[in-house]
Amino acid sequence: MWEKKGSSLYTTVNVTKYVELRKLTNRLLNKIDTLGGFVFYVGVRKTADWIAGLIGRIAAVWADPVTYPENVVFRRYFERRLNRVSHRSGIRI
Repeated sequence: MWEKKGSSLYTTVNVTKYVELRKLTNRLLNKIDTLGGFVFYVGVRKTADWIAGLIGRIAAVWADPVTYPENVVFRRYFERRLNRVSHRSGIRI
């Protein structure tokens, strides 16, 4: 069995280098969409590590593109599909 944490799986090097990772991620997001499901991220709750890693990197470049220019690759490959299946949480801390 092989396991990789989302934070180490979704690196700029891996996303740029491994087309298989991009295809897998997009297939997962497409399947969620096809089934009528959604992904959401709430900071105080446990979420799938891979989606948390992906959303965290996209959020970093949204918040501060000058500091995180390398994360633009995540927007290029995943943002459109992720937006299609995302719901923003109304929970505020």
